[in-house]
Amino acid sequence: MKSPVSIIALALRLFVRDWKAGELRVLIAALVVAVGSVTTVSFFADRVGRTIVREASQLLGADLVVVSGRPIAPLIGLKARETGLRTSHATRFRSMVRAGEDNLLTEVKAVGEGYPLRGRLQIRRMLEGDDFAPNQIPGPGKVWVDARLIRRLDISIGDSVALGERQFEVSALVSEEPESSAGFLNLGPRLMFNEADLASTELIVPGSRVQYRLFVAGEQGPLETFRAWVETRLEAGQKVESIRDARPEIRSGLQRAERFLDLSALLAVVLAGVAVALAARRHLQRHFDACAMMRCLGAVQSEVLWLHALQFAAAGAIATVIGCAIGFFCQYVLASVLAPLVQVPLPPPGLLPVLHGVAAGFVLLLGFALPPLIALRRVPTMRVLRRDIGRPDPAGIGAYILGSAAIAVLVLWQARDFALGGYVLAGVIGTILACTVVSIIAIRLFRRMFENAGFGWRTGLANIRRRQVGSVLQVISIGLGLMSLILLTLVRNELLVNWQNALPPDAPNRFLVNIRSDQIDRLQQFLGDHNLPTAKLYPMVRARLTAVNGKPVASDNYVDERAQRLVNREFNLSWADALQADNRIVAGQ
Repeated sequence: MKSPVSIIALALRLFVRDWKAGELRVLIAALVVAVGSVTTVSFFADRVGRTIVREASQLLGADLVVVSGRPIAPLIGLKARETGLRTSHATRFRSMVRAGEDNLLTEVKAVGEGYPLRGRLQIRRMLEGDDFAPNQIPGPGKVWVDARLIRRLDISIGDSVALGERQFEVSALVSEEPESSAGFLNLGPRLMFNEADLASTELIVPGSRVQYRLFVAGEQGPLETFRAWVETRLEAGQKVESIRDARPEIRSGLQRAERFLDLSALLAVVLAGVAVALAARRHLQRHFDACAMMRCLGAVQSEVLWLHALQFAAAGAIATVIGCAIGFFCQYVLASVLAPLVQVPLPPPGLLPVLHGVAAGFVLLLGFALPPLIALRRVPTMRVLRRDIGRPDPAGIGAYILGSAAIAVLVLWQARDFALGGYVLAGVIGTILACTVVSIIAIRLFRRMFENAGFGWRTGLANIRRRQVGSVLQVISIGLGLMSLILLTLVRNELLVNWQNALPPDAPNRFLVNIRSDQIDRLQQFLGDHNLPTAKLYPMVRARLTAVNGKPVASDNYVDERAQRLVNREFNLSWADALQADNRIVAGQ
């Protein structure tokens, strides 16, 4: 029995020899493809996931936000503080801000002490000054505004503006704040002031469109406890938002892109598994005689097993390092391609995707290299003298159960979706069965068709029949490759079509809102001067449903939860002299 050091040294020498002879290059190349595919997607998904968490905290201004169209019961805030959480609150609405003869529709936010609990609030005391964190909210009689309001009202820091029935001094410019979403409803300029001044503006009256927000921040355990408690006490028109609910405007697109990338990585893993299986089988066949000679020279079965296991381990280590490096650089390319979708800077890559790649590489290697290793250990010593002694069969059904299980585990793990993984596995199994049946039938059919053919045809077909298992495996690998290319092409085209069909072909490119009656003629003249179609203008007003046929309406009058929400919400109402072409009256007038 040789010492472990001598076995390792011999294994390395054999590895170098096989590498120079090209024995392990196909195996390493297949593993590099699998690891590179997995790590590319994992790196990108990890960066996007951490970006969503980071941006969500900045977006929310807290870890958890209770949103309501009516004042939030004090009991909710009290319960959050009793749970060990920090709280703050804000009131958001739209109102006209006046400066001299000019006025501007503005997103107004009255904030309480402690705002924000998460994210950054940066202001400037001068237009060209440096940003800094104020560590407080605006003082009484002061407002902080953004650059859009200053430009459009043509004011400076230190000037006065009117909000409702109250005059305020513009004391700072807000350069960065939480809740500054890039959504459609955040088109207007913004203004922030102290909630202690809210009542003096006399802006909150019955029928006002107001959003009340309770901000909550703290440790994950108390947050989950509080969320479970508050969700059972929410009324109609109230909801809870958290980091996992944030940024819906980018989440759906990213999920589609990520699922497509996952599918691509899955198919790459499947193809790499086939390549690893073929390479391991070839390695087995070319080392029967060498293993038989080592057995004659005194090597025991365990030494033969360890010699080749160490070679496979070295091949796996090299392949995972190269694959992880390729994945690391490819994800930067992927991020640049998807930059228009992400629209936010991504953090640096983490280390977790490297573990995913290493695990994928060694699971594939274990699944498809172990059967040949076991077969090599059973090589009889008499094969040195008698070449007719049969080889151990590496392609038996039982030998590749482990490899199939490894592929299934990798597919389900990488898919992160049981249904998607199941569909991929079903497609792979169906393709393997179809290719097996078709190849066997073709071999037998060609044998009859070319019985009287020339010498070249008969020799080639005879060679295929002698190596029927290898021929079937090659057909399966080609079939899986074609299936992968066709599937990716179809899925890619389907994704693009779905994205394009999300909007009708005649959808407007721009929307103009809050057009005053004295601006209509100038707007139409501008469109005409630029050869643009005449704009269709529609009036709109926000209103609540107060009565039906003279009877007051209340949410308690309805059992259906959706009806209760609709009764308590505000509606966008419009009117016209004639019915629109795509509208129809189903009842009434």
